[in-house]
Amino acid sequence: MSAKIFEKRMDMDLLRLSIPGIYIYAIFLPITFWLINFDTYYPNLSLFYSVFMLVVSVCRLVHLKYSDKLYEKSRRLWLYILSLLLVLHAAASGSVLALVIHDPLFSEINHRAILAIVAIAASTMLVQVPKINIALINLAALILPLLVITYLFDPYDKLIIVTIFYCLFQASVLIAAHKNYFQGIRNEATLKEQHEELVRINKIDSLTQIYNRGFFNSTYDNSWELAARNQLEQTIILIDIDHFKSLNDQYGHLFGDQCLIAVAKTIDNVAKRKTDVVARFGGEEFIVLITNTKESLKLAEDIRKKIHDKVFSFDNQSINITVSIGVATMTPVMGSSSNTLLYNADIALYQAKETGRNRVCHYSGDISNKVSRKMS
Repeated sequence: MSAKIFEKRMDMDLLRLSIPGIYIYAIFLPITFWLINFDTYYPNLSLFYSVFMLVVSVCRLVHLKYSDKLYEKSRRLWLYILSLLLVLHAAASGSVLALVIHDPLFSEINHRAILAIVAIAASTMLVQVPKINIALINLAALILPLLVITYLFDPYDKLIIVTIFYCLFQASVLIAAHKNYFQGIRNEATLKEQHEELVRINKIDSLTQIYNRGFFNSTYDNSWELAARNQLEQTIILIDIDHFKSLNDQYGHLFGDQCLIAVAKTIDNVAKRKTDVVARFGGEEFIVLITNTKESLKLAEDIRKKIHDKVFSFDNQSINITVSIGVATMTPVMGSSSNTLLYNADIALYQAKETGRNRVCHYSGDISNKVSRKMS
């Protein structure tokens, strides 16, 4: 997995995990003010903080709505805006809770405010694990107001000191959690790559590096059904290397393998539409599946000619080889068998070999009758 993909994965995880905070922060302070009568003692401050938290939450909702477009335009700007909004929420919460803890009016409930800071610190660790730097900044923004007020008014408050040490502990846990998260992403990426490689191996012929027969069969069945529903022509081109057994016997199997590789590459280079499927059908036979084209015979002839004109060299040995090609075309109907088209292409291939090899034959009913008589 590339560095950019890693970055995007962590960015999107941060955004996704922080979504609940948009709504929690918008209602957290107003409810807290009401429960502890903060709005009674500090009405203007209560209104200011409530409106501030609501505005920041609205800004986060706007950022969320246009997140994809903004991220595509500038990841740095996207991340800067999100980080700033997260820090503003944390700093506002921390300043209010620090004020409650040190104000004598709320001396009976200051332990609850401390618990609130602890809870927010814990939630920060959970939702901001993907981006360790942002999480640590938010944690600092949360406890910094408490540190400042404690230092100014009561630097030896044991409960406050314990709370600060707890937050520092949370920071160390956060760093360890981030390492585990990052390792988890790497493991997930490795498993995905291994799975993709297994899928590739399962559908690719190991020698020629084109599709194998198993993949062709599954693709062909799906293509046949799609063509039947949409009344699209299907064409099969069957290609067989002429006298391949003799070539193997005379020049050896290594030379034969190189010929198979070169023929496969030549066919793949000619049949290069995105919808064309080129596969090794077995031994020295190759197959091409073409959908909805009137140029199948021209394509087959191009394949034959390019192979005929190519000089195959291996271990100081050079020869010219030829192929025989059978072509069959039909428009499938619902419920018809896909084997019919394969059978017709095989008949055309047989006719190409019977009439001298190194040629292209197109299936017709007349060919079928001739071949049937010959085979009987």
